[in-house]
Amino acid sequence: MTSGKWYYEFTVLSAQTVWQMGWADLDFVGVQREGHGVGDDKHSWGYDGARAHSAGLWWNAARAFGSQAKIGDVVGCEADLDNRRLSYYYHIWTYNPRFYSLLF
Repeated sequence: MTSGKWYYEFTVLSAQTVWQMGWADLDFVGVQREGHGVGDDKHSWGYDGARAHSAGLWWNAARAFGSQAKIGDVVGCEADLDNRRLSYYYHIWTYNPRFYSLLF
């Protein structure tokens, strides 16, 4: 992916799992057994619904965002490569959606 707008979303089905969603460049290497996932280094950007609010957004370090995900929550992740903007959406199908955008 080098241009255009890309988006995906999912519904949280279990509160017992730890998950991260986001985007990575070609230099990112995840290591599950070491807990190194998307957002844990400078080559990826992620949202962590288990560690939110205090550490919900990740890019080489934690940033406050969102709240802990609950069953039924819908979260989305958008990449606008033409404008170099990443956006994370939380509770997107409610009357009070929250989002966070960052430039990369």
